[in-house]
Amino acid sequence: MNGPELRQILTKRNISVNELAEKLNMSQPNLSNQFRVQDVKSGVLERICDALDVKMDFFYEGTKYLDDSSSLDNSLGLDHLDERPTEGMSDNDKDKEISYLRGQIKVLEKINEKLLNKTQTVGQSVTYKKKHA
Repeated sequence: MNGPELRQILTKRNISVNELAEKLNMSQPNLSNQFRVQDVKSGVLERICDALDVKMDFFYEGTKYLDDSSSLDNSLGLDHLDERPTEGMSDNDKDKEISYLRGQIKVLEKINEKLLNKTQTVGQSVTYKKKHA
């Protein structure tokens, strides 16, 4: 999640920067800096969640997460590949399923983007160390 997205969500929920800064026990300018970054750190989001007494999905507009991640296939939704889950479903249920899957895709895209950014950063660091060793 980036800073502008964070600001938009808080504005939509009528949460002021001053109010949130006070709850986080930080200055308003320091909190405002978070609205300018490309990637708000998960630790900052966790502190905000604690201050507002909300779960992390508050920032992902109610994106549903899989409840049972006991196996990799189940957590990725792969255990249903051979089934035809839409047979007998109403159009309303199909729309809900599509909405849920779109939310999952968004979350996975964000995770993928963060992992790619970390990989690039690590790669640059290794290259720098090799050149200057």
